[in-house]
Amino acid sequence: MNASASRLSLGGKTRVGWGGRGGADLFAVEGGVLSLRGLRTYRFTPDQVVAIEPLGPRWLSGGVRIVHNQADYPRLMSFYCSGGSAKVFELLALAGFVPRGSGPAAGRSRLRAAVFPLLVLLVINVIVSGLLRLLH
Repeated sequence: MNASASRLSLGGKTRVGWGGRGGADLFAVEGGVLSLRGLRTYRFTPDQVVAIEPLGPRWLSGGVRIVHNQADYPRLMSFYCSGGSAKVFELLALAGFVPRGSGPAAGRSRLRAAVFPLLVLLVINVIVSGLLRLLH
């Protein structure tokens, strides 16, 4: 964890939408504002963050997902570091950052996100069925 006068930050890996980035100083809290750096920097006040949730089982301690109410930001935003979610929650507690947001999470619903994998399975099923008919 890097700490300067009023800035606390962690290095690790971010995932924003379909893109990812690794490096130092990607997750930070400064002046009551949470920053997540991907291809660009996304900034959140406590009122814009609905929750910060651990990703995966506690024993894996993979990282956190930022649930926010900003419609112009990608829905999927996550951060992973060597200390896992415990290290992220420690940084948030030290910085005094407490999510206070309300309302729905931003972006598209999970139903829309599930359409692509289902479409791929359908196409594979059609191809396999066609090949089986050709072979018989």
